[in-house]
Amino acid sequence: MRRMVFAALALTSTPLWGLTASDFVYRTGSVDGGNALPLPYRIHVPAACASRRCPVLLFLHGAGETGSNNTAQLGNRANGAFQLAEAAATAGTPVVMVAPQTPEWWGNDNPTAGLADILDDVQREFGFDPARVYVSGLSMGGGGTIGFLQRYDAVAAAAIPVCPAGVISSTIDRDRLWNTPSWFFHAANDGTVPVDNSRTSVATLRAGGGDPIYTEYVSGDHGIWSQSYAIARLVPWMLAQRWRLPMVATAPALSLSAPTTRATLYTNAASINVAGTVSADAQASGVAYGFGALAGQASGTSSFTTPALAVPANTATILRVQAMGTSYVANLGGNSTFSRSVRVVHPAPANRAPRIALWLEPVARVGQPLRLRALVDDDEQPQAVPTVTFQVLESPAVTALDVDAASPALAWITPGQPGLYRIQATASDGSLQASTVSSVLVLAAGVPRPVLSAVNAGGAAFTSSEGVSYAADSGFSGGAVESLGSGVTTLLGTQDDTLYRATRRGNSFSYARTVPNGRYLVALHFSEWRWFTAVARGIDVAIEGAPVLAGFDLYRWAGLRQALRMGFVTNVSDGTLNIAVAKSAGAAGEARLDAFEIISLGASDVIMKDGFQP
Repeated sequence: MRRMVFAALALTSTPLWGLTASDFVYRTGSVDGGNALPLPYRIHVPAACASRRCPVLLFLHGAGETGSNNTAQLGNRANGAFQLAEAAATAGTPVVMVAPQTPEWWGNDNPTAGLADILDDVQREFGFDPARVYVSGLSMGGGGTIGFLQRYDAVAAAAIPVCPAGVISSTIDRDRLWNTPSWFFHAANDGTVPVDNSRTSVATLRAGGGDPIYTEYVSGDHGIWSQSYAIARLVPWMLAQRWRLPMVATAPALSLSAPTTRATLYTNAASINVAGTVSADAQASGVAYGFGALAGQASGTSSFTTPALAVPANTATILRVQAMGTSYVANLGGNSTFSRSVRVVHPAPANRAPRIALWLEPVARVGQPLRLRALVDDDEQPQAVPTVTFQVLESPAVTALDVDAASPALAWITPGQPGLYRIQATASDGSLQASTVSSVLVLAAGVPRPVLSAVNAGGAAFTSSEGVSYAADSGFSGGAVESLGSGVTTLLGTQDDTLYRATRRGNSFSYARTVPNGRYLVALHFSEWRWFTAVARGIDVAIEGAPVLAGFDLYRWAGLRQALRMGFVTNVSDGTLNIAVAKSAGAAGEARLDAFEIISLGASDVIMKDGFQP
């Protein structure tokens, strides 16, 4: 039914290059067991997105459109933001455009948290590519864009804050957000929102090793958004970015050929030489470099070099090479600055094998496109980017893998038959490799999940939106309960926020559930509320004695306030299914688990008659 409704709405739409407010249907965000403010929103779904998962563009309006009539946010063609969707369609990559309206300041917790409920609603009703979520806003909405990044720091593939009424300034935000691709716009003579908001935000991100693009106009005051959104290079840059990947340099671009093309350089050398190029369209007027205490101007512009730079010993130092070029809007003057940063580590450590995990929803429906997201942690030795490959180990029918051309760590499958699909992801650095396997049970439409047992770890009995009955926390050994307070706690990626409001945590704990002997899919549920830095919480999980997760860095994967589920197949021969959870060696935070389901494979007559082959 969802797909039928989807098509009916999409086919009434006009071409994106002639968007009007009437092309956007009306919706109101739900509250998925959290306590966020339900926001009205308008959404445009291009007809082409009925047959594929398109990127989503989340647009946040300014203070002048505050209200609840669900119309003002699209006035003046969303103050120029329609141009982003139109340019994307013209480029052959249509986007689902979502424009919510807030009755209060975007920077407040409630409306920002309500954006998570909206994205969850859009994913359920229409579907979009979770690896290509783009966020932009102007003025108050520019501050809302920053607020969204701060609250859900592992969701956006790219952000475009325009004269933002908000700022990134803390070291915590620096360390969390530096690697989110962003392009800021502001006018030096802005009399409404100080230009220092953007200057400080950009400087903070660059201090952390990030490479935000920053366009600052001489004039234009506060109303620069329509001309900024019209810049021809903006949408190609936006569409090139992907979830959890370094910023893809499109024009304006600065590229390095030496000392490395990588994000990190491990070296034992006493000095390095820097060389590279700047794209011609940037009209660069100069190239500068900074490396620890060293700073200066490079020789040349379109093609540049530096003198030998001494490498600080026994430490990690950020090398940043930065160019200044055109603002792309002649009548407003100004310039754009853009950079390329490398983390230089001395001395070079021994090569270690990559670590890999595979994010794949454990239960899905026939015909539902599934996004495979492999996250690889590697030391970039001996090759710059590890090679990632996917393989279908088990499926009820021949299943094609559609690997993302822009990133081999991302892929799609669209299961055509019910049954169990086991997918292996392998990462290789050219010398060492590592593999992991995640599984998904695909059900026909209308078939209930064949859950034998489910437990709300740390919480009370709960019935999910899909009718799964989770027992109150029981059958555990070790650990303790941690519950959230009464603040705004909306999660992204689930209709069942309540399930994640309490957790079992500890250095080590385990669960034992009595089950008939047989084969099972164990779906593990996680979310992160606390740790703000990578490797702060590492989790090891073994099911029936077999390791399924090792050094699982929950924050690195899903960031803050995003639910994550993974499925693993196991066999039980002694009448008890055992799950062991422990803190990884060297991790700062305790291990945690929010919930789990034990799903029968081959034991349900309903599944068998719908074509499942055990």
